[in-house]
Amino acid sequence: TTLLGLAEQWKLSNQREDLLERIVEKFPQDRWAQQALAQSYFMAGKTADLYQLYARLHRLFPTNAVWKNNLAATCLLLKTNLPQACQWAEEVYAGKTNDPMVASTYAFALHLQGRTRDGLAIMQKLDGRLLQRPDIALYYGVLLAATRFTNEAAPYLQIARNQGKFLPEEMKLLVEAEKVK
Repeated sequence: TTLLGLAEQWKLSNQREDLLERIVEKFPQDRWAQQALAQSYFMAGKTADLYQLYARLHRLFPTNAVWKNNLAATCLLLKTNLPQACQWAEEVYAGKTNDPMVASTYAFALHLQGRTRDGLAIMQKLDGRLLQRPDIALYYGVLLAATRFTNEAAPYLQIARNQGKFLPEEMKLLVEAEKVK
């Protein structure tokens, strides 16, 4: 942790990630290191690295719904292992129907399976205030746009554009949804 502090102080982001990777590998139960590494990958737009991290954590902690949901989400964004990712998203949603992150992952999985209206129905069950969160607004807007509800999608896509920080694949979803007329 001393080395980690020095890497942060000296703004050595690559060395910081290397140190965090080693800490997660040697001490996988330390949630602070898992979260710090995931945040670092997210901020750098490293979706493939996030996928690898979540896959490792899911193998180590197969009953952890957060890691399973995040693994499903990164698989969906990378369009890799889609059948398994859709199954994971459904399994996690079955146990956490009111969690907005889980609902948006499952809704997006349904969308990728050609069941966009079913995904939209799941999103519409969420509290309206949750749909205003940039991370949730993005997926809600994407699904609305995909079903040609472009007027309804516009404010959610605008929230995502103005207030959100997203992975490159998510930015691509946003740009494509904004093009739908």
